[in-house]
Amino acid sequence: MSKNEILSSCAIFKGLETHCMNSIEAISEVVTVANGERIFEKGGAAANFYIVGSGAVRLCLPIIILLSEKEIEIDVRHPGDLIGWSALIPPHELTMSAYAVQAGELLRIPGKELRSLCEQDEHISAVVISRLASVIGRRLVQLERMLAKEMELNAPSI
Repeated sequence: MSKNEILSSCAIFKGLETHCMNSIEAISEVVTVANGERIFEKGGAAANFYIVGSGAVRLCLPIIILLSEKEIEIDVRHPGDLIGWSALIPPHELTMSAYAVQAGELLRIPGKELRSLCEQDEHISAVVISRLASVIGRRLVQLERMLAKEMELNAPSI
């Protein structure tokens, strides 16, 4: 897929004017990932964020169970979805790990350069930040539901 096709497939950028899309496209690049490849790791610096162009990406959260670290799957992202949104939100630290579960292509957008575009263009900033807030909100609701289910399954009976 082309950079423009991948960028246009992502809801966070829908409605941006052509010159804005061209500016974002200019700073991005298509990268290929192999099945099982780690894209980023929780706790690392969030330098880039990505849009899934093809394939699928598993988001995982490492936890310690009985002194052993395990990764639990939080979500699987598909074409048009974004991952690594921490590259736009301080402190720019990754909150999950990401792995390709199917080989594919990602559009990599440098967070620092996109933040700079947002500072320069109020339209880009308003669209991207408001839609990003929606993505973060959905993720929070998803994590709350997972936690509530886990507590329900493991709560002592009264």
